[in-house]
Amino acid sequence: MGLSDADIPKLSRYVSRQFPQSNQDASAQHAPSRTGKWIYLDDIASKRAPACNSCHALEGVGLAAEFPRLLVQYARYIAKQLRRTDRAIGSAPPTR
Repeated sequence: MGLSDADIPKLSRYVSRQFPQSNQDASAQHAPSRTGKWIYLDDIASKRAPACNSCHALEGVGLAAEFPRLLVQYARYIAKQLRRTDRAIGSAPPTR
């Protein structure tokens, strides 16, 4: 399904109004926080959660299809996914 002739100018106007993210902003997005680094490298015993790197690899490149690459993800996206996972785990019955 492609764009109609009427949609092309609308899309062009929309794209022309977007502002590229500066390199400084992108660097800040990818800079690990102290807490984030700690969580990535160490288990969270209180939540029975293994360190992120045990599934996503030390460099964040992912291991197999079940554990995606984290290296290129934005911090905001990862935080959102962690909150979703935390809520799902918190509402699940405890495992033995």
